[in-house]
Order: sequence, then C-alpha cells, then structure tokens
Amino acid sequence: EFNLRRPLVADRRVRSALRLALDRRAILVDILHGYGAVTDALVPPLRTDADPSFPVAPFDPAAARRQLDAAGWRLEPDGTRAKGDRRLSLRLIAQSGSPAASTLVELIRDAWRRVGVSVDVQLFGIAQYFAPAADGGPVSRGDFDVALAGGDPYGPTSLREFLTCASAPPNGLNDSRYCNPVVDAGIGRAAELTDVSERRRALRIVQDTIARDAPLVLAYRIDDVTVYGRRIIGFAPTPLTFLDDMMNVDTR
Repeated sequence: EFNLRRPLVADRRVRSALRLALDRRAILVDILHGYGAVTDALVPPLRTDADPSFPVAPFDPAAARRQLDAAGWRLEPDGTRAKGDRRLSLRLIAQSGSPAASTLVELIRDAWRRVGVSVDVQLFGIAQYFAPAADGGPVSRGDFDVALAGGDPYGPTSLREFLTCASAPPNGLNDSRYCNPVVDAGIGRAAELTDVSERRRALRIVQDTIARDAPLVLAYRIDDVTVYGRRIIGFAPTPLTFLDDMMNVDTR
C-alpha cells in the first residue's frame, strides 16, 4: 500500500504507473507456484456480493513509463527519474523473516527499477512493524512510501476499517491514509443493504473508485490448498475461516 501523505506517491498517476510496472502473474508463479490469482477486486470471489467481471490492470511497463513521463518524472542518465531536484526514490518497508515477503520485495524493486524508480528497502520484525506510533511503529507513524501488508477477504465491514477517511491512524487501519467521500458513502450504503444484487452494485462503485485511485496494489490473491485423507468425512471448506471447515468432520 502507498502512503498518500508522502509527496512522491501522492500523485495518482505515479501509483497507477507503479501498478502497471508489476508483472503480477510472474510474481504469483514465483512466490506461490501459481496457486492464486491476479486481481484488483477487493471483494473475494467466494462472497455472494463479489463481481466476477471486475477488470484487472495489465502488466504494461511501456504505459507505466508514459504515465511517469506525463507526471513530470524525467529519466536521468543514471536510470532513475527526477523532477527538479527530487529523485523518484521510494522507501519500502516490510516484515523481516518471511521468505515470501523477501522475494516480493526484490521482485518489486527490480520491476520498478526497470521504469526508472529506485527503491530503498527497510525490514522490521513483526512486533516493531505493527507497533503503535508512540512506540516507533513505522506503519502507524506513516514512515514509508510503500508498505507490504496482507489482508483478509474484504466486505463492507473490513473495507470500512481499512479504507475510509475516518479509519486513518491513529483511529484505524487505513495505513495508506486514503480518503475519498465516494468510497465512504459506498461502503456505508453496502453495509446497510440486504439485497445481494444491490450490495454487489454498491461495492462495484467502491471498487471501481479504489482501482482508479490506486491507494494500494493487490500483488496476488492466495488460493488455499487443503490435503486430507480418504478416511476423513464431512470436511467442508468455507470462505470465512478455516476453523469452520472442521465443524462436521469425522473419520470412517
């Protein structure tokens, strides 16, 4: 996710370009051996209000370069873009100790380098990474241009926690500091609707707006794979929590 209060990523064109520069299909194969999906939909497919027609931004580094050019970031002889005396050098933070996160960091750094964006990476232990701002937590303090984060499937409740104006730190988990009244209104409306079709339409407006504004990039969606023996009966995976999978399990 991008910290929209940092000047280097405050421009939507820059964030959109950085998304276009990522080969997310290759990232999915490299990290998860293809067990997942590339998506820009925040509502996961197993929810009844998901929209299977939601589009996915392509991998298009040429378009990324054009957008960065249009935003005024010119390529310098050393291969890094600059605007006046500012260089397009981003601070990316992530958790240490995760092979997947370490691989993702390097794939991101290499992809963005290819379009003229340099990345300075700093890793933190999990306790420090998510510490409150008063205790020096870099995410809560907003001490980043880009931060790696994972998330559970989104519905109206979790979207409110992560992407509304009022949920920016220290009041909530909107670490990108994203604020769009259209999104706030759409999330509020979706939370009140009981009709699935109407809720899907309300969430589609929310997701379209977020995809356009690009406060975050979904690197991939994980498809969980569960292996169990033939003696197990009553096993029923659910989209909510793995604990419910075992509610009716027995052996024969």
